[in-house]
Amino acid sequence: MAAEALGQESARKSADSAVFDVSACEVMDLDEFLGLRKVMETIELLGLRSVLAGLRPGNVVYLASAGVSVGHLRTSLDLEHALLDLKVGGLTEDQSGTEAD
Repeated sequence: MAAEALGQESARKSADSAVFDVSACEVMDLDEFLGLRKVMETIELLGLRSVLAGLRPGNVVYLASAGVSVGHLRTSLDLEHALLDLKVGGLTEDQSGTEAD
């Protein structure tokens, strides 16, 4: 499982966070997003902070029209902002653009 492998690798390298940069994904279907969200939620349970960076506007519109929310996931405009957010200890959910369910 991807989350388990990521958790083991982060423990080996003493990492405390992971960034999922999806800016190169022109199209993301519902199953792909839900799978990614599940991985992110799982690694959060393992004690890692995670950020979803670079969701394209078209993908956001598609996911919203399908009734899907990012929920409590941390989101960021792009990879640079995600790394800055993690470096300064993370932003509050209101500042990071995360919507509450």
